Amino acid sequence: MANPSYVRLSDDNMRGRIANLRSAVKPLLAGNYLPSFTDHSVEHSDMVCELVDQLTEPLGSGQLDDKEAFILYAAAYLHDVGLQHQRANETQVVGDILVSEYSNLAWSDLDIETRRSIVRQQHHRISGELITQSINAPSPTSLGIQLTDDWYPGQIRAIAIAHNLDMDSHDQLEYCELTKDWGGFRMSLLSALLRLADILDESRRRSQLHLERTRDLSLDSRMHWWRHYYVAEVEIQPRDRTITLWFDFPPVRRTQYREMLQPLQVPWVRAEFERHAEVFAGHGLLWHFRVSETPERHSVSVSMDNELERYILELLASRREHQAEQDRLLVVEQLKVARPTIEHELKDLRTEDSTANPEYKLRAFRDLARHLFQLGGRRDAWNMLQVEYDRLAPVVEIPMRFDVAMELATMMFEDGVHDRATRLLHNLTEQAESLAMPERYRFAALVARGYVETCAYTQATAALQRAADIAPDTKARNEQLAMLAETRMLQGDFDNTEDATVEEKSS
Repeated sequence: MANPSYVRLSDDNMRGRIANLRSAVKPLLAGNYLPSFTDHSVEHSDMVCELVDQLTEPLGSGQLDDKEAFILYAAAYLHDVGLQHQRANETQVVGDILVSEYSNLAWSDLDIETRRSIVRQQHHRISGELITQSINAPSPTSLGIQLTDDWYPGQIRAIAIAHNLDMDSHDQLEYCELTKDWGGFRMSLLSALLRLADILDESRRRSQLHLERTRDLSLDSRMHWWRHYYVAEVEIQPRDRTITLWFDFPPVRRTQYREMLQPLQVPWVRAEFERHAEVFAGHGLLWHFRVSETPERHSVSVSMDNELERYILELLASRREHQAEQDRLLVVEQLKVARPTIEHELKDLRTEDSTANPEYKLRAFRDLARHLFQLGGRRDAWNMLQVEYDRLAPVVEIPMRFDVAMELATMMFEDGVHDRATRLLHNLTEQAESLAMPERYRFAALVARGYVETCAYTQATAALQRAADIAPDTKARNEQLAMLAETRMLQGDFDNTEDATVEEKSS
């Protein structure tokens, strides 16, 4: 690409400095110390500058002044220089790590992958140290250029280090200190812009597959390359305040790849927007992040190989399992807080005068079970309600009995206890004929669901037809007929499957 326009910088002297800085670091950024990484050359820094120009367009009267723009452009060229430092052991940053984490081993004692991992994890701090070494240096240092005091080197260093800090954990305090506004420097805004521009350079420009095919990359690194490859473009519309990530998946695999790759890409980008939402809002930069896909007829992408697809699917499964475990822990904590109140209400209900209205009591138990179920205590909720239902159902009117029974069965279904829910409903089938519509249909649909869930396909076929016959509207009828066709197919009854499908369409 051509050199960036640096549209936020009008001072000719400063523009000359940025041009000199770009020329100085270009050979350094061209290194390939981490071959598993996608493009981090000077072209990446150029693109960050271009993205900064687009992201700052809506600032209007609050536009960046020359010194702020200069700091931001300079940081774009210096934030990743630490990635290419093959003798990083000569820096204080890595020297301290060797002492504290590697029992004072020599750099040469570590295997190449360990050395690369240290550089990758600490590249922002290494970049900061290289900037420090170049401030008023008597001769050019590792950066190949001297940074004098009038370059605002302290501010450049601060946002270069901040670009890779974890704002959500132990780095949060350091990030706040590095990006604190002072004087005429809106450091929090400059840092947010650098981080967002850096993460938005996501497109396939950075992932050239002919290079990926010539490198011995781990599956994790290959996944990184391919997820960049499937981003056709990042479109910024300053007038509408929208940023769109355009995915280009192969047409024959579009649905599957959407489910596989967007969960790896989109949450990561969206989270960066959210981290800086308050800062952006304070400067009128309320960006809306969107995801879209290229038209299928315009697609030029190819599919991944089977090994990489399996790796991604297993990774997603592992992440979902981890998230499910976190959700379970959260539920446990919620229940710890709520349990005393629930136990108190339960005790009051059970010790009420035995002459109390049984319908009132059963309704109260149902409402308490609903509350417990919503908090996440599913098993406790339906267990408790079933005990009270078995005790009170014989002495309440049929409508109330069925209303609670259907809610109890639904809770069981949602908790995966399909057999118990089905037995509960099956035992009420004869009495259900006395129900008025639409409760009779609601019951019939639940019975059919139970038979399907428990793979009792013969009973399910009859129950689904029954539910379809008494459905209150066309939509409900078609839903039951669709399930009926699927059930017949599972039984190998393809002739009647076609009949059900035709009936559904004609409805």
